[in-house]
Amino acid sequence: MLLNSIDEYKKISEWADSLVGKKMLLRTFGGKLSRFLNRLGHPVKLKILKDYTMEPDDWTIGAEYDPDLDEAGRKPFRINFIINHHRIVPWQITKKDADELSISLIETLVHEYQHLKQYRARLFEVPSHTYKGSKALIDDDIELTYLSCPDEIDSYSENIAIRLYIEEHILNITRDKEHWDLHTYYKAFGKKHPVTKELETQIAIKLTIIREKEHGKDKRAVKRS
Repeated sequence: MLLNSIDEYKKISEWADSLVGKKMLLRTFGGKLSRFLNRLGHPVKLKILKDYTMEPDDWTIGAEYDPDLDEAGRKPFRINFIINHHRIVPWQITKKDADELSISLIETLVHEYQHLKQYRARLFEVPSHTYKGSKALIDDDIELTYLSCPDEIDSYSENIAIRLYIEEHILNITRDKEHWDLHTYYKAFGKKHPVTKELETQIAIKLTIIREKEHGKDKRAVKRS
């Protein structure tokens, strides 16, 4: 179980930094990443997928949580590392790759663990969700139905909050663009839609929780020193 996402991010970041400058085949990298995540206690099956429509050496991460596998006691997380790089040519991992890999992985884990908690809390019952907004907007639109699901709003707000906290308080990054998942909601619903407002509210709440938790840890560390 993912108990402290910030501590987990730091472990992932340390591991990713150890790969900087190294060259390895994609299958070797995939094996290392899979073993590392499972050693940390994350029940993950990982695949390396090639996508030659991306820019050379660009990559992204896709993932899903399978409640049926979870209920059966099997590894419930599927992570795909998607990259445009030839499988027989060693891939050199840059510092930029390592930094983005660390924060992308923690976002991915946070999002999928949120789904795990949702399903376990309701004893693996599949949620019934019907979009309540404008019929003109939603008719036959699978993406809008998906994004407006309470489970997804909860999970997206969780991973957005984690990245925003890490960027601001650990990496000292000033974001000049919207988080891409937040941008997806803005593009789908607009900035004034109730779905978007609910997502923004949950992001703010979760950011506050993370800040308070981390501030409390800092204060305890000062008392011990």
